[in-house]
Amino acid sequence: MKTAADRLILTGMMGSGKTTIGRWLARTLGWVFIDIDREIERQTGKSISQLFAEKGEAFFRELEKEVVRRLEGKTGCVIATGGGTVADPYNRRLLARNGRLVYLKASAESLAKRLKDTSDRPLLQAGDVLETIRRLLDEREAAYSAAHWTVTVDGKPPAGTVQEILWRFVENGVQVLDSSLGVFAGPGSLRNLPQLLRERRVTAPVLFLVDERVWKFSQAWLSEWLEKEFSGCSPEIVVWRPSERKKTLATAHWLWGKLHELRLERSGAVVAVGGGVVTDVAGFTASTYKRGVRLFLVPTTLLAQVDAAVGGKTGVNFGGAKNMIGTFYPADAVLLDPLFLLTLPGREFRAGMAEVIKAAVLDSSAAVAFLQRESRAIRQRRLTELTRAIQQAVTFKLQVVKEDLQERSGKRMLLNFGHTLGHAIEAHFGYRIKHGEAVSIGMVAAANLAVQKGLCSPALAASLEALLRRFRLPVQWPDLPFTAVVERLQHDKKRRQGKIRFVLPEDFGAARIAEVDLEVDLRPFLEQKKTPESTGLSSQRSSLTSR
Repeated sequence: MKTAADRLILTGMMGSGKTTIGRWLARTLGWVFIDIDREIERQTGKSISQLFAEKGEAFFRELEKEVVRRLEGKTGCVIATGGGTVADPYNRRLLARNGRLVYLKASAESLAKRLKDTSDRPLLQAGDVLETIRRLLDEREAAYSAAHWTVTVDGKPPAGTVQEILWRFVENGVQVLDSSLGVFAGPGSLRNLPQLLRERRVTAPVLFLVDERVWKFSQAWLSEWLEKEFSGCSPEIVVWRPSERKKTLATAHWLWGKLHELRLERSGAVVAVGGGVVTDVAGFTASTYKRGVRLFLVPTTLLAQVDAAVGGKTGVNFGGAKNMIGTFYPADAVLLDPLFLLTLPGREFRAGMAEVIKAAVLDSSAAVAFLQRESRAIRQRRLTELTRAIQQAVTFKLQVVKEDLQERSGKRMLLNFGHTLGHAIEAHFGYRIKHGEAVSIGMVAAANLAVQKGLCSPALAASLEALLRRFRLPVQWPDLPFTAVVERLQHDKKRRQGKIRFVLPEDFGAARIAEVDLEVDLRPFLEQKKTPESTGLSSQRSSLTSR
């Protein structure tokens, strides 16, 4: 992974979040985190407050300068400075050498609110906190503003700040996963979008359908970038709050209206920036408006990056079932940028890992071994390992999709591993359980069905369950009786005369599509399942369209 420099230095006032942001950045980059104040405390055995009280500020500043001098040649690290470190030109010059200085800018009012009850900030112990902060900001603003980049932190969650810094710091590390299907992956791959629109000869206007949550976290840098790069193609930005309940023909109708108002030509484009619901609905809308306009997908959840946005399927829900109305319409380009995953809630990220694990199980023992070996780094969302996990899953899916784009030969059906029962679980619980969580449970159930039918070893089923547990995914069958499963499966596209086709694993890298008799095979299997308290799923049901 290429970065703009060999190290990253955070500066700004006390209370601006340098330590919190610095630790997060270091973890994501796989670098070392160094806090200059903590280095001084470790070296002297005394707190900063003690040093100020006993030796004075001048003595402390000399210690600070000594630490900066010692760190001059240190690379592969994120350094959090003290609030006054860069006020000294000598410190500022040494820190900037082979590095990028980032000023975390916060207003005096927000800093005072954060620091009002603090007792370990020696410069705030005398006088009014707000007035003192204002004075220090005035004195240091010129030094802070000399940083390479300024990032405003007021009103922004730490994850959003981390993402914005890395958007600037990580250079375009895109890898072409498939040129014919236009799939690109890697940190900063979003930067390729303007060039791709030019190569596809897209004409104005262009509609951007952006997930509301993505806009909340990324608006600061994303809006600035969109305005700069797309000023010539009349971008229309529509911020939308997606949900499974809104994945309907009514939403598609609303978007058709937007395209009609814009007088979008067939050479115009829809760009979807969001999770699977956003890419599915945008894809369906683009594929049907004027029999097809240009489509570009920027999936921002792990689930969408490794599954929903890759493979050319679009769709909306209908009649209480998922994706019942849809098209096969490969996008002109799909940009898989893991920087968007840094702001995902933990539960969303874990749900996406179910699809990553599914792909690995179908792919090979080597793919599974990588996830087992690097599970900690992936859970921490370390960019190098996370990017490889995405590329591994998507590369496998593309191999399958290219052989059977429209599910004619049956090859693509292998990708439904865990989905048959997973979809039933989702629907039964009114989509309060995440898709990936349901697929996780469905995979374990399918593996145990395979054991029951003598197709795979109990050891394989146990290994799969252990890997899912490692990523904190649910594996136990919920409170879902056989009759409810049958009710949910009656609209399944794989059902034929009381039997349903299941994807059953035989080994890592080998699976088969087998017919399972609902009464003979599935009923006894499900009825022997117990419902542990740990699933956290209630038996209450609600239909897909209920409000």
